[in-house]
Amino acid sequence: MVAQRMGTYNGGVPTDGLSPTPGFTAETMQASWTKFRSLPAERALPGLREICENAVTEAGGMINGVDVSGACPVLDDYGASATLTDKGGWLFQEWFERAPNGQADFWVHPWTATEPVYTPNTLNTSLQASKEALAAAVSSMQARGIPLDASIGEVQRAPQPGAAPLPGCLEGDGCYAAIGSFFPTPTSKQAEVTGGTSIVMFTELQAGHDPLSKALLAYSQSEDPTSPYYERPDPAVLQKRMDHASVDAGVGHRRRDHSDASPEIRQTGAAARGESAPGRCAAGGSDTFRPLSFGS
Repeated sequence: MVAQRMGTYNGGVPTDGLSPTPGFTAETMQASWTKFRSLPAERALPGLREICENAVTEAGGMINGVDVSGACPVLDDYGASATLTDKGGWLFQEWFERAPNGQADFWVHPWTATEPVYTPNTLNTSLQASKEALAAAVSSMQARGIPLDASIGEVQRAPQPGAAPLPGCLEGDGCYAAIGSFFPTPTSKQAEVTGGTSIVMFTELQAGHDPLSKALLAYSQSEDPTSPYYERPDPAVLQKRMDHASVDAGVGHRRRDHSDASPEIRQTGAAARGESAPGRCAAGGSDTFRPLSFGS
């Protein structure tokens, strides 16, 4: 990501499509994060498509007694991200979790210290365990009644009742926006988020102006299940209410209105201004803070 943003291997011209100017700002950091890129998907998807297509042409779509032919068009259309709406995202995640991705021969080109940015890459399509992982992923989703083309947003949600869907995938899966989830029962169709990215903060420090910071609490305003502010993980609500993450730059700052936030958040905002708020602390930010939103 850094090399693409800086244009390291492209004559200083960025290759990530975010901005023609190399270097990071708060805006490009936010844009990088909210693309919800999945590095394994970007590098393994062509090979996984080949595994699926080979199963169709060579074995009528069967792997270990499971018909994976329905997965092929899904993988063809999948955009290799962990956004809320990218169809096929959950199928890829199910496959990658079952695939032997820790084995050296999982990749044709495993990670090397001489090329740390662009390795590992190129899925080893001859590895039998990778083929069987696709069959297991298809079988698992079918058993739960989850469509093979389900997006991350159609399956993964915060654990609170009625919670909004959350994008992102496991940090171990190479996701910048790390979110982990699990199925609470063997028949569940909704995976509950258990950890990963919780509070996200981007801070820009440049000569000539105050620090610029943006932040978002991903799952709720309060950790207390008895709080009326607990069940508010909807990204649209969070964008409106996450003003508490601002910390004044210390020069010419404005006091912010936290009256609509939870008591916990009002205390955090008070601590940021140096007021009395026992047991609370805050870091980063400025009076030029703007909340970010998940998007899709």
